[in-house]
Amino acid sequence: INVQAHDEILGYTLRTITGQVVMDQKVEGLERISFRVADLPSGIYMLSVQTAEEQVTQRVMISH
Repeated sequence: INVQAHDEILGYTLRTITGQVVMDQKVEGLERISFRVADLPSGIYMLSVQTAEEQVTQRVMISH
């Protein structure tokens, strides 16, 4: 997954649709991040990206 923001990204969290955290990463000073999801089962996840200005959450579908 590739994520780009207009502000510096402070971290991201990927949760299953039932709320289980499968990834939780803090980062600093990046406006673009990438991470692999190939090891995760297919399904719908919620991705939250935190910047200094806001937190944005979007639904992500992973299929193999």
